[in-house]
Amino acid sequence: MKKITLLFLILFSVVCFSQQKYQSLLWKITGNGLKNPSYLYGTMHVSKKVAFRLDDVFYKALNESDCIALESDPTTWPGFNYGLMLNEMAYYNYPKNDFYTNLFKLTHPEEIAIRASVRMDNNTVNAYLYRKNNASDNFEEETYLDMFIFQAGKKNNKEIYGLEDLAESRYLTTKAAYNANKKDLDPWLQKLYANENPYLIQENLYRDRNLDLLDSIGAGVNTEFYRENMLYIRNENMVISLEKLMPTKSVFAGVGAAHLPGDRGIINRLRQRGYTVKALVSEQSDFSKIEKTKLDSLFVAPKLKMHYSPDGFLGLKTYDELRELSYAGQKYYLDPDMTNGAYLTVNRMSRFLYLPNEKDNITLKDIDDLLYEDIPGDIIKKEELTTPYPGISIVNKTKKGEFQKYHIYQTPLEIIIIKFAGRSDFVLKHQAEIFNSIVLKSPSNSNTQFVAPHKKFEVNFPEYYVSSNMNNYGKKLLEGYKNDAYYFVEEAVLNDISYIEEDSFEAKYFHHALYKNYKLTESGGGFKAGDYKTYESYAVLDSTSNKNLHLKTIAKDGSYYLLGYVGENEADKTSFFKSFKFNKTDYTDFEKIMDTSLHFSVRTNAKAPSPNPYNYNYNGSQKPKNYEQTLKEITYSTQANEQIIISRTKFHDLQMYHNVDSIWKDLDDKINYSNRYYISKKKFKISNRSKSKIDNIYFYRFSYTDSASAKQVLVKNILKEGVLFELKTLVDSISGPSSFVTEFYNSFQPKDTLLGKNVLEDKTKLFFEALRANDSIILESYSLIKFKKHHSKEIVSVLKGFKFEKERLDIKSHLVEKLIEIDLKNNLPFIKQLYHDSYSDPQTQIAILEGLLDSNKKDNYNLTLDLMERDLPLGGVGRIFYNYYGKDSLELKASLFPKILQYSTINEYKQPLYNLLARVKDSCFIKLKSYSKYKNQLINDGKIEVKRSLGNNSYSNGLSTYVKLIYPYRKERTAQDFFEKLLNVDDKNALVKYYVLLTKNKETIPGKLKEKILDDEENQYLLLEELDEEKLLGKLKSINIDQQQFAKSKLLSMNNFEKEKDSITFLLKRDFITDKGKDAVMYFYKIEKDDDYSGKNETLHYISFVKSKKAKQLVVGYYNISQNYGIPIDKTKSLEEQYNDIINLAIYKDRKRVTSNNRSGVNDYYDY
Repeated sequence: MKKITLLFLILFSVVCFSQQKYQSLLWKITGNGLKNPSYLYGTMHVSKKVAFRLDDVFYKALNESDCIALESDPTTWPGFNYGLMLNEMAYYNYPKNDFYTNLFKLTHPEEIAIRASVRMDNNTVNAYLYRKNNASDNFEEETYLDMFIFQAGKKNNKEIYGLEDLAESRYLTTKAAYNANKKDLDPWLQKLYANENPYLIQENLYRDRNLDLLDSIGAGVNTEFYRENMLYIRNENMVISLEKLMPTKSVFAGVGAAHLPGDRGIINRLRQRGYTVKALVSEQSDFSKIEKTKLDSLFVAPKLKMHYSPDGFLGLKTYDELRELSYAGQKYYLDPDMTNGAYLTVNRMSRFLYLPNEKDNITLKDIDDLLYEDIPGDIIKKEELTTPYPGISIVNKTKKGEFQKYHIYQTPLEIIIIKFAGRSDFVLKHQAEIFNSIVLKSPSNSNTQFVAPHKKFEVNFPEYYVSSNMNNYGKKLLEGYKNDAYYFVEEAVLNDISYIEEDSFEAKYFHHALYKNYKLTESGGGFKAGDYKTYESYAVLDSTSNKNLHLKTIAKDGSYYLLGYVGENEADKTSFFKSFKFNKTDYTDFEKIMDTSLHFSVRTNAKAPSPNPYNYNYNGSQKPKNYEQTLKEITYSTQANEQIIISRTKFHDLQMYHNVDSIWKDLDDKINYSNRYYISKKKFKISNRSKSKIDNIYFYRFSYTDSASAKQVLVKNILKEGVLFELKTLVDSISGPSSFVTEFYNSFQPKDTLLGKNVLEDKTKLFFEALRANDSIILESYSLIKFKKHHSKEIVSVLKGFKFEKERLDIKSHLVEKLIEIDLKNNLPFIKQLYHDSYSDPQTQIAILEGLLDSNKKDNYNLTLDLMERDLPLGGVGRIFYNYYGKDSLELKASLFPKILQYSTINEYKQPLYNLLARVKDSCFIKLKSYSKYKNQLINDGKIEVKRSLGNNSYSNGLSTYVKLIYPYRKERTAQDFFEKLLNVDDKNALVKYYVLLTKNKETIPGKLKEKILDDEENQYLLLEELDEEKLLGKLKSINIDQQQFAKSKLLSMNNFEKEKDSITFLLKRDFITDKGKDAVMYFYKIEKDDDYSGKNETLHYISFVKSKKAKQLVVGYYNISQNYGIPIDKTKSLEEQYNDIINLAIYKDRKRVTSNNRSGVNDYYDY
């Protein structure tokens, strides 16, 4: 055994302990009234042999104990994890692209998927039973130590107990990982790790039973937050459980070794409670080796019971119920035998035999031909199965000498693979009871009334059917077979509360997308009468056999429904489609639960989701401070695919609103994504508003929808003190909310003790106190304070008497602007004096000037000029002259001229003032003669800007402005010099502006200007866009640029095109009609590039336009356009297919869910 290095020992002799307290893995617990001793063992959760150096006393203690206690009982794992795995399956079943195709697409099983099901063991099996690494199999035991202890107990008929609540334990361990390691290791650890591999150190210490040093390393590596959640809280929970067990039973408890040592470790906690905890050590003799061999070779007869799959199609004897996981046409059931280290799996793959398939369908013979390659080890016995379906029975022996058995069946609807595996010859001894019990549903030509869980819908359906995921949230599939016809029903859930599409569009477009996927053509279709938008259609599958594919789609609530029939009997299809109906969803078993993650109570029949320690807040990954705003969100879902999203906002301690209606208005604005900068084009219709107040709790309920949809989002907001809860769910407005929704909404109650300060209280006092105390609470939150006129005295007091440090000058500026906004009249002398006193504080002076101009009052504009005349601030003055947050009055801004131009000689003011002058001039609020005395200065500054542009060969931000301002003087010699020199620059914006002004005034265009702009393909687009903006395009006849050439120019401008290296080729133009019925045309180009980084590549580029009603009228505004980098040409598809895909996306470009299925990795063919 490798010894710890000398450096290691020296370090610890100095840094850590003079006396080591925890030098054993096994501890005996006595005293405090215990009749019999109990035992505590520190484990490693691995199968490595280092964990299995088990002394004689280990086995003696194990044998003497009445029961086994572990951190959790392994037999509870499958049931607990099932819910978590269902959530993952629901996520993976949701299409990430090409929504309308992939939501309902039924994909034939690939050969690789079937072979993988035969060949591979599931990773979950390994996690439950073995935790082994196949690459190091010879250096590991057959299971990990905790499972070994569990199996030892079960094989000897001992009771098993879990010391922790599994859900709480999972939450704490996940939370701990949120902030696990210190940013910097303790210095002694840095030295240690420089000389030793950290994992080897851990193994060496465990091997030497040195828990003291293990604990010290843990404290040196991990944060206190990690240790609190991973160890200390859990330690206390486990001690409490031990105290309940030990008075009546001798317990052998196996927990992770890190839980034992330290002041807050399990050992010390037991001692603090009055127990005697003593280390037990001994040698590892033949006794321990014999005991381990006995346990490894001991198997107990499995306790099996008949269980059936949720759809009742398959039944067999298993250890536990058959828990179904469904994904992409496959259903998987895992049934581990924790005691014997065996497992049973069932894999059912839908064949979709009756739907179009470009490849040959996989048959039982194909599977049989590959068994030699896919069955682990050697096939010992293979037999043909004939009942109840054709199949194969295989017995095989792995290279480790472990026997396994398979049954593979081929039914009209599925391939079914049943596998039983275990250690040694366990399978041979017990397989008969399992495989002889297999029951599969027999074919039938009768019908039955299928009723979905909770009676959500029902349909007259073939009695011979299989289903997927019917009892869980997520995508559901029902398949039936009768008289050589195939039936199916799919329910695909979306529950999108952020976007509501037109029901009629979606009901129909699903057909278009699915037929395209199957390379079929819709032969006929139309909408059907009913409460919900319903579309039916059909396509010919086989003209010889007269088989057709019939589809029916319905858009309703948070789900979509697809019915399909493949056959030739029109009457059967019609009867099937007409039999489908919705019911009022029937929910029972409501009970009151306490949600501990968001702190509320509610009556519901949905299982509370597991708390998410990673729940976000606006600070991202950093743990928020107590006063900061935080946002948490969870979702409650039902088996019938209903969902309620609950969010809880704990407001910032300084957040304040003047009244509750201002909060509700903010919420209304968020629904339609509107704020001071942006107003949503497509707005939801908000209705059914209801406001109330009960015991200082405010309520606001409303609904929103799109006028062309029956889908409706119900919203309920609850404001209590400084916490806002928001409930959202998607329902249909026709049938109304279900009892799940109404019960949840009506019974929802925030907990009495909630964090947060009342947002309706005046926080200004708290703000000023924090400001004077230099409290960090205000650094990024001062804008949350809502000042009123009566606060002006306090603001003045602070501005007069408080010294603002550099990092708080933004707060000072904010206060200055707010004072001007709320009460300038009574504080005008103070503001003037503050401006003069702030000679060396330009930020405050700028804030004063900005506040005065933002007020949009004539007197304040005059005051601004007076103050600037007395003293002029320098620095970032540009924002003074542009109102970013309100309505900018250019008419008032014009009143600043010409007086303010006296400051245009100052570098900081030159460009902002010239830009403002150009804006007010363009808006006709100022006349040329009013600033003509600055003509020479303007022209000279423009010449300098031209020279600067020529000197650094770059574009000038202000050259276009000079063109506009100097142009009126173009006849004068000095101005002519400016425009002559301008023709030498490459600033296309300035040159185009010059070209447009000449055109507008019907003046001759210099040849050099034509050459640079009109004759340069990369600049043509900008010229035409500017001419169009000035309404000049239609009046010109001399510009010989057609629509195709404009398209090319626009695409070149976006592509970083290099003429010397790249090439562009026109491919085709194609007409199409948009979703809104407008005639449009699209141009396709291919650009070839060759660079050192990516080599040669070809990309598609396109641009489309809605045609003008006037013949041959050039259209400048494009309808849609490819991204800058284009689309890599997909060599697996024809160009025609790619053209059609792009045009289809253009047709439906305003339909958010119509996206591409592009293999190149480009998310979409266009930018929204």
